[in-house]
Amino acid sequence: MQTVNVAVLGMGTVGQGVAIMLIKQQEFWQKQLGCQLVLKRILEKYHDKQLDFDRGEIAMSGNWQDIVGDPEIHIVIETMGGIEPAKTFISEALQSGKHVVTANKDLLALHGQELFAIAKEKGVDLYFEASVGGAIPILSALRQNLTADPLQEVMGIVNGTTNYILTRMAKEGGDFSAILADAQKLGYAEANPASDIEGIDSGRKAAILSTLAFHSQVTLDDVYIQGITEITREDMIFADQMGYAIKLLALCKEVEGKIEARVHPTLLPKSHPLASVQDTFNAIFVKGENLGEVMLYGRGGRPFSHSQRHFG
Repeated sequence: MQTVNVAVLGMGTVGQGVAIMLIKQQEFWQKQLGCQLVLKRILEKYHDKQLDFDRGEIAMSGNWQDIVGDPEIHIVIETMGGIEPAKTFISEALQSGKHVVTANKDLLALHGQELFAIAKEKGVDLYFEASVGGAIPILSALRQNLTADPLQEVMGIVNGTTNYILTRMAKEGGDFSAILADAQKLGYAEANPASDIEGIDSGRKAAILSTLAFHSQVTLDDVYIQGITEITREDMIFADQMGYAIKLLALCKEVEGKIEARVHPTLLPKSHPLASVQDTFNAIFVKGENLGEVMLYGRGGRPFSHSQRHFG
C-alpha cells in the first residue's frame, strides 16, 4: 500500500491537535484514502518542547531545511499562523513540489494569489478550507459545487468570538467589556482580542470569500472593516424592540460588475436565518441567480481535547 508522508509546521494548540488526529486516526485515513498517511516530521522552533502526545518515531527539528529538503515528504501542513516565516515556508514547499494544507487566513488574505500561482506552476495543490468557517465546507462549495451559478451575494457570521459576545449581550443585557473579560477566561477570546473584536479576522475571511465567490482578487486592504467595540447594551435593547438582532457580518456582493466587500455590525430581521446563529457558531449565507438562497452552518472552530481554546 502506498505511503504518503506528512510534515506539520508548528506545535502550538492547532499543530498538536492536527498531529494527534494524524496519529490516532491512521486506520480511518487508510480506509478513506486507500493509502497510509504517516506523520513523518515536525517543525518546531523549540524542538525539545513537551508535547501532548507520544512522538514515537516522528522526527522533530527546528530546521526548516530538514523538511523542504526531504524528498519523501509529500504534504506539508502549516499551523504556525502569521505572515513570516509561514509565507516563505509555504512558497518553498510548493516550489519543491510538495502539496500544502493551511488555515492561515492572514497570509491568504494578503498573498493568496501569489501562492496559488506557484502551486499552479508547479502542478501541486494548496488547500485552505479551514481558513474560513472552521469545518464548514464553504470554500470547496464556492470553488466547485457553486461555480455553475452566477453568485450575487455571500454574507455570514465568520468569527465565533464576536458572535459569542453579541449573543450574550443580547440574552443577558450585559456590557461589552464585562462579557469580553468573561470570554477570555473561558478561552473563547484571546488575551489580546483586537483581531476579533475590531473585525480584522472577519475582514480577512471576507477577502477570501469575495475572491472565490466572484473570481476576483480581493485582499484585506480592499475590505471596509468596523468591529463591535462600540456596541452597547442600549443598542441591543433597541434592536430587540424593533424586531432585529445585531450581528457582525462579512458581506460580499457583486454590484454592476464591481465587488463590494465589507465587515461591520448589522441589523438583521429576526426572521433572517443568520439572526438565529448564536454563541460560537458560524454560518455563511449564499445567494445565487438560479440556486436561490443556501446557508451553511456549524462551529467556526472546535477545541481539541487537550485544550480549552476555541478557534474562529
